[in-house]
Amino acid sequence: MVMFEATIPQSLVFSFAGQAGQYPQYGMPGISYFKGVISAKVWVNCLLFRDEHGILLGVLNHYPMTSVWEEAGNVNVFIDPAHKRKGIGTALVAECIARWGQINTAQQRFTPEGAAWAERLVLDGQNRADGFGDSLSRPS
Repeated sequence: MVMFEATIPQSLVFSFAGQAGQYPQYGMPGISYFKGVISAKVWVNCLLFRDEHGILLGVLNHYPMTSVWEEAGNVNVFIDPAHKRKGIGTALVAECIARWGQINTAQQRFTPEGAAWAERLVLDGQNRADGFGDSLSRPS
């Protein structure tokens, strides 16, 4: 059963390198916050994941308000291709939920890779005792 439909062709996806180039390459290890100011009234909440050496390996963009790019509450996740499937995206999503609440996956747009990842997050999250799966809404 497919939970999430891919509506964004992979050919239209920004690269991790393109996204990472917008932030300082090095910083404190772990997850940190960066406010991406677009204008005086529009910004993007950015969570940056850095390894033990402070190298940027993951970015989550959370849109607190509707803009020309995304609906309010949507997220974009970018992981260094050499470091995928190591829990970085899951850690970023968990931090996003802790900071800003439930992610409404029904309004998200997905790439093919993103749709498969979101489905794994929901299914894996159902087996966690911390309620993580309940913080990812399912499409109806």
